Amino acid sequence: MYKAKILGKRYVTEARDVVEVRMSKCLSSYKPGQHIRIYIDCDDAKRFREMNLTSIPDDDHLSFAFRVSDSIWKRRMMMLKPMDEVSINGPYGIFTLPDKPSRIGMIASGIGVTPLISMVRYSIRKSMHEIALLYINKDRDTAPYIDELESLACNNFRLFELFSCSLKDIDEWIKDMSKDDYDDRVEYWYVSGEPANVRAIRQMLLNSGIQSTSIKTEEFTGY
Repeated sequence: MYKAKILGKRYVTEARDVVEVRMSKCLSSYKPGQHIRIYIDCDDAKRFREMNLTSIPDDDHLSFAFRVSDSIWKRRMMMLKPMDEVSINGPYGIFTLPDKPSRIGMIASGIGVTPLISMVRYSIRKSMHEIALLYINKDRDTAPYIDELESLACNNFRLFELFSCSLKDIDEWIKDMSKDDYDDRVEYWYVSGEPANVRAIRQMLLNSGIQSTSIKTEEFTGY
């Protein structure tokens, strides 16, 4: 178990419904895409929540983001002030980038973008992978990090925005990225978001002939 101090908070959507929390760096190492458990003193029977890190290992801080709600844990987290302490353990998870330079297709819905923002930031910093991200949201105002993702677009990172959850549109995008004659044909697929969406998209990928070993998923069940 590690101790971290709260450094600050900021909203990462126009609707001000998703908050990123920045903490002092207390982990010796972690990989983009991994998550940690964060413990706080509150009346909730479950004093911790698992949060994907949005920071990258090169940063001098740790950060995570969550959608604001009336849950006891989140209300207490919103009340914490700079220099208040929380307890952390981890990191956990295998939803991480390949070790070798690769062409990657990412599909995120809503708050499911949190592990992917860390991967994108890290990959651009290291000039490591070629990434195409299909980012699905009901509207722009509730899309976490969308301004930053648009500003990060470069030769090694492309952003595709979809302001609906049209399975047909998602399926067509997958097929375009999977064509045998496509120069930037995707080698690995990463899907994160609500469980129903993740499972439906994973099935689309399998139906397109993509091997299960090339697919990684992360489900956000809510808390």
